[in-house]
Amino acid sequence: MNLKKILLYSLIGFILSGVFFGTILYFTVFRTPKDAVENIELYEFYIGSFSTNLSHPRNFF
Repeated sequence: MNLKKILLYSLIGFILSGVFFGTILYFTVFRTPKDAVENIELYEFYIGSFSTNLSHPRNFF
């Protein structure tokens, strides 16, 4: 291989790895979970007492 191909492949690898690791860094460090959790609305419904018969997994009582 000549020097131009080595430099071209090195540059392409550097750019691709920068995009890959930059994306991982953005989603793990710079994005706080507080932003995502803040907009979630929770709903709770009381359905009473609920149990299942473990010997027959399709039977609920």
